[in-house]
Amino acid sequence: MNRTALFLLVVALLLVSGNSYAAVPCVKIYFDETLEDTHPVCPGPKVDKFYVVAHNFDVYMSAVQYRIDYGNLWAFLGDDVDEGTLVIGQSPDGISLAFPAPLDACGPVVVQRVDVFWMCNDCAGWREYSIRVLPYPSTGKIEAVRWPDMARVTAYGLESIICPYMSTKQTTWGNVKSLYK
Repeated sequence: MNRTALFLLVVALLLVSGNSYAAVPCVKIYFDETLEDTHPVCPGPKVDKFYVVAHNFDVYMSAVQYRIDYGNLWAFLGDDVDEGTLVIGQSPDGISLAFPAPLDACGPVVVQRVDVFWMCNDCAGWREYSIRVLPYPSTGKIEAVRWPDMARVTAYGLESIICPYMSTKQTTWGNVKSLYK
């Protein structure tokens, strides 16, 4: 087998495995409206808004349930949902949301916003704190309800890291180049 054929085979396998991974439904926290920031640095003591986003459901979603573990870097202030959304519970203890019209969850969709208070000045002295989306306590699952057949769709909760810890070490450019020989 020549190198070109081997290269194409490896690329094809990576694309297939990448697509199958990308199709797993999950719920994650973002720290900005653009849904790009999942690893921020602590902005100092302030009131802020987080965005709870459903990914890869590939359905119309009429309801969802989960819990959020805020850790000790934030004080939970309240859940913020769109008008008409039925809310049972609160996100730290387990929340169920039923939407007045099904959400198009074929792409990323914001299912709620959360008001929090950051209890830090910067990342000095902090090491990789996380905020995690966890299963709803009474069911042990993160689930959404698919519209129109009302079937349940199980998802995974993801973790967002605050003040990511990156170890560094002084070195020379020659040592860096030697890693790629």
